[in-house]
Amino acid sequence: MRRSVVIVLAAASIMLPLTGFSIAAWQLWQGAMATADHHVRASADMLQEHAAKVFETEELVLDLVDARIAGMSWDDIGTAQWLTGELQDLVARYPQLGSLWLVDADGVLRNGSMAAPSRSMVDDRDYFQALKRSPKVYVSETVRGRITRVPGFSIARRRSPTSHFHGVLVATTFLPYFEAVFAQLAREPGEAGGLIRGDGALLARYPPLGQTLIFSADSAVMQALKGDAGVFRTVSQGDGVERLWAFKRLPHHAVYAVFGVPVSAVHGAWLGQVTVGAIIAALATGLLLTLMGLLAQQSRRDRLVQATLEAAVAERTHEVELRAAQAEAAEERMRRAEEARTGVFAAASHDLRQPLQALRLFIDLLSTRLAGSPHHVVVGHAATALTSAQTLLNDLLDVARLDSGTIAVKPRTIDLCDLLTALADEFAPLAEDKGLHLRRRLVPATVTTDPALLERMVRNLLANAVRY
Repeated sequence: MRRSVVIVLAAASIMLPLTGFSIAAWQLWQGAMATADHHVRASADMLQEHAAKVFETEELVLDLVDARIAGMSWDDIGTAQWLTGELQDLVARYPQLGSLWLVDADGVLRNGSMAAPSRSMVDDRDYFQALKRSPKVYVSETVRGRITRVPGFSIARRRSPTSHFHGVLVATTFLPYFEAVFAQLAREPGEAGGLIRGDGALLARYPPLGQTLIFSADSAVMQALKGDAGVFRTVSQGDGVERLWAFKRLPHHAVYAVFGVPVSAVHGAWLGQVTVGAIIAALATGLLLTLMGLLAQQSRRDRLVQATLEAAVAERTHEVELRAAQAEAAEERMRRAEEARTGVFAAASHDLRQPLQALRLFIDLLSTRLAGSPHHVVVGHAATALTSAQTLLNDLLDVARLDSGTIAVKPRTIDLCDLLTALADEFAPLAEDKGLHLRRRLVPATVTTDPALLERMVRNLLANAVRY
């Protein structure tokens, strides 16, 4: 075999795998960026949807409170202990609510879900000043509460009638609530989510920065927040990490939900895939060079060996590309499975509860307006039916959360007789009302279990037995 032919074939043995490897590496990078783009868009969509429903719920609560205080003077509101109790019940019922406050036209806190010092003033808050100028519902900046001592932001509106200013109703959401929601979506270290007001004020963020942050109008973030949704890439002002961000605007409010993944994480995942490809390419190249050495020693079989070499080059190049495609497909399947699990859990945890919570508000408002009416008993039956539906939904969601591993079981040793005796005492009157007789036969026993989960399971069995 001529030396020039050997040199050409040797060069081909190196260049062909390298070329195939380079093409595969570029395709893997494009795939990794496309996967990251899809992930941040989907996560921003979920954050936007959840935040929109939180804002909607808080506005409905404020409407209910406004209806309850209709016709009352501020002096009556300030001394109404029953009103304080109702505000506390609303905060306890809706986890997104941190506190509720009623403020007169002078900026004095007249009533709320928490005890406040006499003549506490909030006339310097941005929501108070904004609502003096405009009747539009206002989303406040994030501040640390003077009474609660917890950072949060508020949804505020004028007291009716809204044609003129004579007081403010305020619903505050504490930052730990939104940080917990963001943490559920962050799959990998370095992923971040937040809410940004249209003027650049950062309302909430996970991981928290521990400081107030306002983006200037000429910052990369505010320049990117154009339109209703999009994707941009920039270095985070709070922690200096370069991220790929997606954003989506909330309906009816100049607030954007954003979610980002570190570019370094995308690069790291891509680099791992490329390393595997490089090893395969190196092995293929070494094998081809060995074949070339054998070809040089067997000059009489030039054509046969040359054909074998070309076939081996094509086969190894195809193998590199096939392995890269298989790795990309496997990653795509894992990503879809993770998104499906996260989407189902998030939808069950938030989307299913929100309509029932809104229905509860409407029933409460209807109950208030029909008090003393013959139709009030119908409203009571509707409330009872809704409570049963919420209980059933919570039980189903608890099962789903147990399957997904998000509920921590806390076993301890308990007296089984005490638990069953309490349940028997609870259901005996219910059974008697149905014409049934509940008999008990208990023996001393101790078990190691989670008492809350066991009690719920036995209660459900007894409830079904009495009901059906």
